Amino acid sequence: MIENQLGNTQCNIALSISKYQLFQLDRPEVKDEELNQALQWAAKEHLSTDEQHVIDYFDLPVVTSNVKKLNVVAIKTQDILDIRDGILGAGLMLNMIGIEELANCNLLPENDEAVITLKQDESGQLSLNIVKQNKLFFSRRLRGYENLANLSPEELKMGVVDNLSLEIQRSMDYFESQLRQAPVKKVYLSIDTPHQVPLAEFIKDVLFVTVESFVPNIAKDSSMPIKPSSIASLGAAIDSTSLIA
Repeated sequence: MIENQLGNTQCNIALSISKYQLFQLDRPEVKDEELNQALQWAAKEHLSTDEQHVIDYFDLPVVTSNVKKLNVVAIKTQDILDIRDGILGAGLMLNMIGIEELANCNLLPENDEAVITLKQDESGQLSLNIVKQNKLFFSRRLRGYENLANLSPEELKMGVVDNLSLEIQRSMDYFESQLRQAPVKKVYLSIDTPHQVPLAEFIKDVLFVTVESFVPNIAKDSSMPIKPSSIASLGAAIDSTSLIA
């Protein structure tokens, strides 16, 4: 870092979805200053391991019932410590630790019309998010599509696209009926596959919405390639908020 004159450079970290759990909980009826501690207990039954976790939360953009809900993030404490030690050991400064879903919101143009983003890194879970005005309204992780990037266009048409389109439609219906929002009319794809263009066409033919590749809303060199695995990092780089740090 000294050779590259990067010493003490501030770093924003965006964790990939495999590094944390994200779920909704009813807001405990406690004072604001006691909320984080109360969530520590409420979150335990949702965790998949008994390992110690760091718990944080962020609000939903809309309230749809008398019971206010929170988006809760659980990250293994050891992972946080490893990130901290790695950053400091490299002579850098840790500015914030965030999550992929929120980081990606920073890369969409601010718009009153909601969009869906479908993002998948190589062999990872497929992440579906509904974003409006750069705010995360809805998030799901779709299981069973880990092999999506390896399928040919012919294989995609053998039930895969129909099943995936059904999951997208269900999310759109929930957004419209339960969150009382205007219909989603655009889907952005960021999937590590050479067949993203035909996949977009297949989904468009089923759902009758605009489907296109996701191009981050940032200034960049036209020859600079952006892979799905780097999108969260780009979003974190321009983020001014944090969850953990």
